[in-house]
Amino acid sequence: MSKKYNKNEILTIVKATLSKPLTAYRMEVYNYTGETKDTKEKYTEVIAGWLLENEDFKRTGYIPTLTRKSSYRTGTHDGNATTGITSEDPPRKEERIALDLFGKNLQFIGDIKDYQTPLSNDVYKNAGELDLLGYNKESRQLNIIELKGPESIETLLRCIMEVHTYWSVVDKDKLRRDFNLSENANIRKAILVFEGTTPYDDFMDSSQDKITTLMKKLEIDLYVLCGSKNYSVAKAYLHNEDYVELGG
Repeated sequence: MSKKYNKNEILTIVKATLSKPLTAYRMEVYNYTGETKDTKEKYTEVIAGWLLENEDFKRTGYIPTLTRKSSYRTGTHDGNATTGITSEDPPRKEERIALDLFGKNLQFIGDIKDYQTPLSNDVYKNAGELDLLGYNKESRQLNIIELKGPESIETLLRCIMEVHTYWSVVDKDKLRRDFNLSENANIRKAILVFEGTTPYDDFMDSSQDKITTLMKKLEIDLYVLCGSKNYSVAKAYLHNEDYVELGG
């Protein structure tokens, strides 16, 4: 990113993206790094602070729910490599990691029930996919998980926008039915990252307090994955626990 923006310029760009709530998270502005020319604030902090005050963004239903006619549960998702995720894929490719996690039980998260769960319906055909679904039987909690690989340079803000959009888009009642879960199962949002990546470093950066506040407002948890092939969750930071480190 070569061009530098002042605070008002950044917010003008952000406001324009929110006119298309289903795809706003894809806009490059949420991945900008650096500081504003005039106020010397981090771009991500400026944007997070504005989103916290924006009534439209906070309004329930601002991002519309899309109901799928087909099942969210895809019969071909059996843990074997399929089109788009081949057994020859580099092990650090996010899709390959998701495939490797399928069927495993992860600390804090529970059983990984599915990967690349489709969201699109007949009307809107580019709604994206849920990277992972993790279900904890004891707490009856289903996690919609946005996975970022060990080389991710996406900002935490971009991850927040993405998982919040997916959680808003999915028809939660149908999701529960399609995966034979209790109608009372709590559906939460989570980001799964590796240490040393940009989203992890953003989360650990105490100067980015507006980002953490936005995460808590949107009730998003963060989990830290470790290992290679035999993955495990090393640490958890839960919004309802004030992001106190668990595990480690």
